[in-house]
Amino acid sequence: MAFDEAKGNATITLQAIDKKDTFSNCNEIEIFSKYEHVPWFSWLPFVHTNHPTPKENHQAIDFIKLHYKNDQNIYFGYMGYGLVPTENACEFKSKGLRIEKINNLEIVTSYHNET
Repeated sequence: MAFDEAKGNATITLQAIDKKDTFSNCNEIEIFSKYEHVPWFSWLPFVHTNHPTPKENHQAIDFIKLHYKNDQNIYFGYMGYGLVPTENACEFKSKGLRIEKINNLEIVTSYHNET
């Protein structure tokens, strides 16, 4: 529905195509994506995290931007607590995005916290 990017942060408005695909009873959601490392100690060399890298996050934002400009649908989902509600209804926060490839399908997934 809408896409805006500033300094690597993205505001994405998504609308469910199918009524059964609503999230928290919202047919339309707004996602504020600001990349952050999760967990805070993920910079340690012996810590393994599944959180998207800055490069993966940038690739996912470019993917969303391209599909928005071309008026194409995308598949969007989240991992774990990938979307955290804000104080406003139907608004969520994300700390990282990644493109997951399953067979020939590309899905943008949101990550917030692995716990």
